[in-house]
Amino acid sequence: QGRWEEALCLLREARVDRLDEPDGRALCSSMVACERARKWKAALQLFQETKDWVQRNDFLCSTAVAACGRASWWPGALALLAELRENGDAGRFSSNAAISSCTRGKEWRRALAIFEDLLEQLGPDTVSINALLKTLSEA
Repeated sequence: QGRWEEALCLLREARVDRLDEPDGRALCSSMVACERARKWKAALQLFQETKDWVQRNDFLCSTAVAACGRASWWPGALALLAELRENGDAGRFSSNAAISSCTRGKEWRRALAIFEDLLEQLGPDTVSINALLKTLSEA
């Protein structure tokens, strides 16, 4: 289960005590700790509450999308991807995480739509293709 609660406390204490501002790596590590402990809601809450003080990047955003997907909450993953796209924060990593979340939900049509968007905007990578193939094979 890991020590996800301690990771959250350390991150929040650093922020409150105005130590070095926690960066995206620290936030991502804390979110992964939550996710591995199956505390995906805590990971998403942390992602949302830190949007004003941590510079978002695609890797960080993909961690939040993946947390939804690993919890088999594909609607949440797709909603978050849409929000990230609207804000310009989404990229290949978050799209790949959303495709993977569709696998768990047997939502191959939605995965295909994300893949097609990826084709038009950024171009898929090997992870994108493999995630889509897995989704299609498990449909």
